[in-house]
Amino acid sequence: MSELPDSDATYRGTPLLPGSRSAPWNIAGPQPALPGVPAGMTSPVLDAGCGIGAAASTLAALGHDVVGLDRAPAALGQTVAGARERALDVTVARPTSVATTGISPLWSTVRCSTR
Repeated sequence: MSELPDSDATYRGTPLLPGSRSAPWNIAGPQPALPGVPAGMTSPVLDAGCGIGAAASTLAALGHDVVGLDRAPAALGQTVAGARERALDVTVARPTSVATTGISPLWSTVRCSTR
C-alpha cells in the first residue's frame, strides 16, 4: 500500500508535487458550491477535511455551530487563526481525537468538499 501524502507539510508550505502550489485545493474562500447550500443546513455542522477553514468560517459567520475536522495539524492551526481574525467560534479536531475531546459525535449536517 502506498503512503498518503504528508498533507500537514502542504500547509507548512511544502508542495505535494514538484512545481505545484503548497496546497492547490486552497482557493480564496469557500468552495464555489457552498454559498448556495447553507440555507438548507442545520447545526451542528461537521466540516470533514476542513483544510484552512474557509467553509467552516463561512458557516460560522452564518450562525452555525461548526466543527472542522482535518488530519493536518497545520491546517487546523490556520482554521483557528482565520476564525479568530473574524471573531468566529469554530471548534477543530483531528479525526483520531474526536472521541477523546468531548466533541459530540452527532451532527445535523456533514459536509465534505473537494475542488
